[in-house]
Amino acid sequence: MRTNRGPLSMMSLARLRAWLALLPGALVVLVMLCAPLAQAQTAVSGAVSANTRWSVSGSPYVVSGDVSVQGGALLTIDAGVTVYMAAGARLTVAAGGVQAIGTAEQPIQVLSDKRRQGAAAAPGDWDQWVFTSGTVNTRLERVTFMHGKGLRVEGSAPVFNYLDIQHQQGPAIAVDLAASPSGVGNRASSNVINGIAVPAGDVVGTVKWALRGIPYVVSAGSVSVGASPTLSGVSPATLEQGQTVTVTVNGTRLGGLSRIASSNAGLTFTPFSGGSSSQIFAQIAVSATAPVGQADLQVLVDAGALSLLNAFTITPPMPAISGLSPSTVLAGAGVTDITVTGRNFTSTSVVLFNDAQVPTTFVSATQLKAALPNQSAAGTLEARVRTPVAATPNQPLLSNTATLTVQVPVPPVVAVEPTPIALPPDGKSRDITIRLSKADYRDNILNFSVSDTSKATVTPATVVVPAGQTTATVTIVPKLAGTVSFIVDSPTLQRIAVPLFITNDFTGVSTAYAPAVGVLVNAPLPGNVYDVTVANATVGVAVGSVLTQVEPRAWSMGGALTLSIKGAALPAGAQVSLTPATGITLGAPVLNAQATELRVPVTTATDAALGARKLTVRDAAGKELVFADPAQSVVQVMTGLPVIQSATPIIGARGETLKMVIRGRHLQRGLVRLSPQAGIRVDAAPTISADGTELTAYVEVAADAPTGERLVQVETPTGSTTATISEVNRFTVVARTLGDTGPISAPLVGVMVGKVEVREDVQPASSLVGVLVGTGVSSVSPNTGVIGSSVTVSVRGSGLQGVTSLSLSPSTGLTVGAPTVNETGSQLSFTVTVDAGAVLGTRRLTLNGSNGLPVTFSRPTDGSFLISAPVPELIATEPQVLVSDGSMVRMTLRGRNLINVTGARIEPSEGVAVTGPFESSEDGTVLSFSVTVAAGAASGERAVVVTSAAGESTSTVLPGNIVRIAQRTGGSYAAILSAPVGVRVGAGVDTSITYVDLINAVSVGVQVGGPPPAEPDERHAASPIVGVVLGMAGQSVSPDGWLQGSAGDIVVTGQGLDAVTTVVVEPATGLLLGTPVASNGGTRLAIPVSVAPDAPLVLRRLRLSTAAGTPVNFPSPTAANFGIGVMPSITSLSPIVYEQGKSATMAVRGTRLQGVTGVQFELGSGLRAGSDLLWSQDALGELLTIPVMVDRGAALGKRVVRLVVPGGLTPAEASSANTITVVTPQ
Repeated sequence: MRTNRGPLSMMSLARLRAWLALLPGALVVLVMLCAPLAQAQTAVSGAVSANTRWSVSGSPYVVSGDVSVQGGALLTIDAGVTVYMAAGARLTVAAGGVQAIGTAEQPIQVLSDKRRQGAAAAPGDWDQWVFTSGTVNTRLERVTFMHGKGLRVEGSAPVFNYLDIQHQQGPAIAVDLAASPSGVGNRASSNVINGIAVPAGDVVGTVKWALRGIPYVVSAGSVSVGASPTLSGVSPATLEQGQTVTVTVNGTRLGGLSRIASSNAGLTFTPFSGGSSSQIFAQIAVSATAPVGQADLQVLVDAGALSLLNAFTITPPMPAISGLSPSTVLAGAGVTDITVTGRNFTSTSVVLFNDAQVPTTFVSATQLKAALPNQSAAGTLEARVRTPVAATPNQPLLSNTATLTVQVPVPPVVAVEPTPIALPPDGKSRDITIRLSKADYRDNILNFSVSDTSKATVTPATVVVPAGQTTATVTIVPKLAGTVSFIVDSPTLQRIAVPLFITNDFTGVSTAYAPAVGVLVNAPLPGNVYDVTVANATVGVAVGSVLTQVEPRAWSMGGALTLSIKGAALPAGAQVSLTPATGITLGAPVLNAQATELRVPVTTATDAALGARKLTVRDAAGKELVFADPAQSVVQVMTGLPVIQSATPIIGARGETLKMVIRGRHLQRGLVRLSPQAGIRVDAAPTISADGTELTAYVEVAADAPTGERLVQVETPTGSTTATISEVNRFTVVARTLGDTGPISAPLVGVMVGKVEVREDVQPASSLVGVLVGTGVSSVSPNTGVIGSSVTVSVRGSGLQGVTSLSLSPSTGLTVGAPTVNETGSQLSFTVTVDAGAVLGTRRLTLNGSNGLPVTFSRPTDGSFLISAPVPELIATEPQVLVSDGSMVRMTLRGRNLINVTGARIEPSEGVAVTGPFESSEDGTVLSFSVTVAAGAASGERAVVVTSAAGESTSTVLPGNIVRIAQRTGGSYAAILSAPVGVRVGAGVDTSITYVDLINAVSVGVQVGGPPPAEPDERHAASPIVGVVLGMAGQSVSPDGWLQGSAGDIVVTGQGLDAVTTVVVEPATGLLLGTPVASNGGTRLAIPVSVAPDAPLVLRRLRLSTAAGTPVNFPSPTAANFGIGVMPSITSLSPIVYEQGKSATMAVRGTRLQGVTGVQFELGSGLRAGSDLLWSQDALGELLTIPVMVDRGAALGKRVVRLVVPGGLTPAEASSANTITVVTPQ
């Protein structure tokens, strides 16, 4: 704040007084001049950022520009002070307070500066005094305001007592809807508005209007205490003439609906009971003569009357397409008949494909047939139906669009006849046939060439094979001996190259002879017979990019390295990921210039989980690249490099087989090597303890093995133990041993009592530690979503209220709900719905702050979100019997969802060790790993349990996951012959066997002649309860249930139903009943019903009565009951294999399972579901358990499981999620 003194100093004032004393009448003049000059003048502008006092000694104060009280400062104005406001001047309290306390004798005055200058003042000379939300400790008392634009209070609560506000340009005081000024004795006069101006709007907080003496004035609009009710939209918003539809009205504060209507004619509204504050439902009947165009919506609720202009669009009955059959056609297939189903079709309707009309045949109002011309290329066609309107020829009615896919058939394969080609170098022409494997729908151009034209030529260079043809002929002229390639290339077919042999040893077009080979016949030479296994590496043919090698295949946790991925034609922009990715951070891949190697920085956390990880490489478009050897795609995170601390025995004699025990660290997945290897054979499947501290392997020393020292090493995927021989890794081969010697005595060993310092070299490590400043994420849980389900993700951190948006990328197949944040900003939650067809793999979670920048994750791995298959389900195990002899076997499991596997175990686990790698097939149906059963392990049945990112398979012993532990197994038999077995095509025959044999019985007498003796026959006659009905009665109500959002007729059968006038449903929430219609002489009653989309899922009871109030009774109390249901969905079933004659418990996972009342099995009989269905919830979602009984004679094969709810069943179409299989007893 700047202040300046007046222009007259005290000295100049004294001189003036002395001069005036000499003049006549000087006393009078002196009084007149000195009266206004007796006070100082202080100029004020800028910011008041420190406590300031305006005193009488500095008065008057002249305020110019914008003066702002800020920084918590307090401005104190003493009684009697005059404040002059310059033109446009304003005083704003931004953060602080004003204490202006005048008295009745000495009021404080705030005036126009024109008064000081002797000019006439006018309203609006100065701006305003504004008290913002930062105003505190503010009190104005006995203050006069004149000729400004008034006072304004914004979100604060100042105290105004005895203010006199005059001649203001606008209201005396203006407030917003968050202000709470108070005070008494205030006056307002000669202002544009002599009151406190209040704007229209919503009061959403707690405010207090306690300013007395001046009235509060609302000039326009309305003030609502609380948020005003709103209408945001309706669905559907397009209605057709003659249509009756249920609409959803969305908005806020919609509770207490009492009226819903439209000012447009032809619309009849019937509200549903129920609804909520944000959503209400109603049925709209559109008259066939309702005016076409826009229509408004008028709603009356407890919070007031609302209207929504142009809420609906009324159209004529529009044609609509619901399906195309077929929905896919082949290019080149000629004219194809397409059946279009829908509604509102007429005889003048035509079908359009990509807006081009095709020949159309009218079948009915719900079906058209269209002749689609031959398509020459792949793509998609948009189908629509157009119906002309006579009144508006240029504006026909157009339906919605439906997509028709045009697919290209598999192209033919080019072949050369004969193959290979052998010709003499005689320069003569030879005809060669080119043949396509099938006729194509298009012309194909074939280009021919020879790799070395000096040795052979081909004519013509190009041939066109017309559509529908399969052969062509070319001529080859061989010139010089040698071998060349005959190449056939085509822009539309796959390129081929066949060898062309040009040789002098030629007798036919494809025959060549080798020189004579002599055979020596002699006695066979004696020799040794060796059993060897010969194997070759996998050979494959790859087209395009291929991956061949990964180095290293394993590494230790808590370190950093560079991963080398080698291959051919590797694409730029390749993406590399590991599954599961927890604990591992991958850097950006770098591709070398030859496109043969990708180098990826890898950082592994010290707490990363041990085990196998799946390495995936994709190109820039997201297409996965294949490994020539699938095993190369699996890498291992290990505990560290192997270390040997001891090996026993240390001596082995020739011809012995020894059991070597190696102790150390990090020996998991290790193999034993002895160097030099001459004469030594080592067990290729050693037994290793779970903690990697002990390895046991059998060592066989040959009878002729060279004697001497050998180096013992253990090789694991992470590396090998030291190559330097020492006492801990030395093994000596000797000619023979002299037996055991003992006991061995050693000198006395002293023991020191006291503290001995033992120093151990350790490398301390910890997980990542960071300091989070501002907005950031500390954890994300869960970080896995299962396809076909929804999951609520909780993000913890700080400052999360600043998050404006979030996304998962790539987002294909995912629907992310709106986030919600708690009050402290420490937790954010959102819902992720994963489509059943979503691509499996890792997605990136991104949260954006209000500054547009992404929010930081304290752990980079928290930004990864895994899309996983559902819980693993097992169908079969191989082998099913494991021998408890300590040997390692490879186990193969078959089932579903066997991907993203993180581990497996056998329950009970005593005596059984499961080790990786866990190798899964690409489609997730096969999983293999290693199992070791310790010697002496208890025999019996056990269950194999597989753990993936989605959860665990069941641990209950079932036919699909059973293994048996045995001490030994019986012999194996191969090549078992049996008689030929015939297969009958068609209806089966009865193959049951009837046994006929002699049955011995006691002697039976036969009476000859005379009537047979009468035998008494005592029986109890019984029948169901029979009642007699007099007058009206109901017998049945059908159907027994309705789905939410459906409509139809409730049909009641009985007697005397034509007297029914009143129909009531208890409870009635969410149901709308129409007028009952009786028929068939009063034996049938139809009651129209509409069910709201949110109708409660509870049991309802139908009550009927006559005009006199007489109720209609039913023979059974439950006969008049019906339910409300919602269609469930099935995500998975377990188990998926059932044996004839056995019972099992079916576990169904999915959504909306709580209302399921029964189960049906389609495509066969012999399965029955129990009535005691049990619904529950766990971490994976909803679970429905159902007892299932399988008859001994149940038909073998697949069944579709259909869940029954009131009003419907789940679909009968078979899918992987709803199919089980019945097999013979195992």
